Amino acid sequence: MGKQKIEVLFVYCQHRQDEDLQQALKEHIHELKWLDVDSQWYKYQDDPEENWNNEIYEHLSTANLIVPLISSAFLNNDDLINLIEIAKKRCEEEDISLIPVLLRQNTGWQRVLRDFTPLPSNGKAVNDKSWTNQDEAFIEIAEGLVEKVEELIDYQKKLQEYEELLYTAIQQEEVLSDSTYGQLNNFKQKWGLKDKDTSLIEETVYRIKKEQEYQQKSWEWNYPFYGSNQQDYSKFIGVTVAIFLVLFFLGGSLHNSQIRNSSDDISSSTSNKTENGLVKSNSEGWIFIGRLNNPTNSNFGDALSSSSTSINPAIIPSLGSVVTVTKPVNLRNNRPQTPDFEPAKQKSLGIIKDGEKVVVLDAVVIRPKKFAVWAKVRTCDGECTP
Repeated sequence: MGKQKIEVLFVYCQHRQDEDLQQALKEHIHELKWLDVDSQWYKYQDDPEENWNNEIYEHLSTANLIVPLISSAFLNNDDLINLIEIAKKRCEEEDISLIPVLLRQNTGWQRVLRDFTPLPSNGKAVNDKSWTNQDEAFIEIAEGLVEKVEELIDYQKKLQEYEELLYTAIQQEEVLSDSTYGQLNNFKQKWGLKDKDTSLIEETVYRIKKEQEYQQKSWEWNYPFYGSNQQDYSKFIGVTVAIFLVLFFLGGSLHNSQIRNSSDDISSSTSNKTENGLVKSNSEGWIFIGRLNNPTNSNFGDALSSSSTSINPAIIPSLGSVVTVTKPVNLRNNRPQTPDFEPAKQKSLGIIKDGEKVVVLDAVVIRPKKFAVWAKVRTCDGECTP
C-alpha cells in the first residue's frame, strides 16, 4: 500500500469571531506538522463565484479525520449542516473519524452531532467564560486532535506490517497453508485490523503476485536458457554461432536482404512522422502517461502523480476515452519490455505535441519501473472519436 499521509479536514464559517478563534486554534495545533499530517482548512463562503463546493467535497471524500468548528453561525448555515450530514454518513460507511470543536457557545449542536464526542471534552465552548483563559481550551483541543491522529498513524503502520507479512508468505508458499492463515488472522485480531482494510491489501498483494508470475513466464519464454544448466547454455551458444558462420559464408545475398529489411524497418518507423518529427494523425503507438499517485490503486479512474503525468485528466484512462496531451511525448512502437523495461529500446514513431487529443486503446502499469503507467493511443484526425 505504501505510506500515506493522514488527511485532516477543518471546516469553519465565514464569521469574524469564528475566523479569529480559528486562527488561534491553528497556532496551537502546530504539532500536527511534526506528524507530517496533511491539514486542509476550508472557510465556507456564501459566494456563487467561489469554487468552494467542488474543493470541499473532494476533501470530504478523502479525509481520515473531519473537524467542523462549531458555532451558532455554523449551525445556522444550511450548506454546512448538509456537509455534516454527508460526513456522518461517511463515518458510518467507511469508519472514518469526526470530532466537532466547539468554538463559540451555541444551542442545538447536540441535536446535530449527538453521536460524536466534542472537544473540549467537557462540552464548554472556547469562548465560555468558565475557562481561566482560552489557551486552556485550545490546549485541550490540540491534545485531543493529536491523540486521534497518532492513533490513525499507528493503525496505518499495523496495516503496512500486515501487508509485508502477507507478501512474504505468498512468496514462500504457492498456496497458503492453514498454519499461515492462522498466523495472519491472529495478527489481524491482535492489532484490531478491520476486514475491509485487510481485504483491500490482500486483493492488491495477490494482483501484484500474479503480475510478477506473468512477467517471469514472459521472461522464461523469451530467454529459455536463462538460469538453466550452464553446459546446455554453452551448447546452445555454440550451435548458434556455427549456424551464423555458415550463413555468413554462403554469400552476400543474406547480407543484402538484411540491409533491405533494415531499410524497410527504418522507413516504417518514420512513415508516421511529419517533416518536423511530429506524429501524423491516426498513428497508433505507446506513450508514458505518468506514475501511480497511490501504488495501491491501479484501476481505471485512479489518480496519477501530478508531477509526472503527461495527460489531462491525470488519471488512469479507461479504454476508448479521449485525453489531452499536456506536454510533448514520444510515441513508441511498443511499451517497455522485459528484462530491463527500458523505454528507449522501443522504436520512436515521432513526437505528440502538447495540446493534442488522443484516443486510449489500452493502459498498462509497469511495476518494476516504479509503477510507471503506459497507454496505447491513437492520434486524432479532426474529430477525436473512439
